[in-house]
Amino acid sequence: MCEDAHLASNPHSDLLAETSWSFVRLCRNQTKAGYTLVIAKRHAAELHDLAEEERCGFWNDVARVGLVLTEMFEPVKLANLSMGFRVPHYHCHVYPQYDDDDPFRLIDVTEGDARLDAAAWTARVEAMRDALRRTGP
Repeated sequence: MCEDAHLASNPHSDLLAETSWSFVRLCRNQTKAGYTLVIAKRHAAELHDLAEEERCGFWNDVARVGLVLTEMFEPVKLANLSMGFRVPHYHCHVYPQYDDDDPFRLIDVTEGDARLDAAAWTARVEAMRDALRRTGP
């Protein structure tokens, strides 16, 4: 994650936005429409390792992604998941939940394979980039 979060594209995701605090990436495996990662720009294993300004900026970026996902995909709820057991670089999975999701079932962001064809992928990436640009710097 540290080595490729800044790249325009990698095997797992495409870059939607780069802010002062984070890289925002759309996950190629859209197990839920809009599934996005927000990755801290500076390497830090834990939230408390980020300076206060970085933490605030990072979580503002998560909120911007949430706003975009809500406007574009109309989920009933967003799960903001900060895990990182396998990848000790602070990041948040912004994972939409929809009407057909069981609210009592544990979330598994890897469950299923919902990849989009090339045209649909490009359209989603561009639409989300445009929406993120409209939400702020």
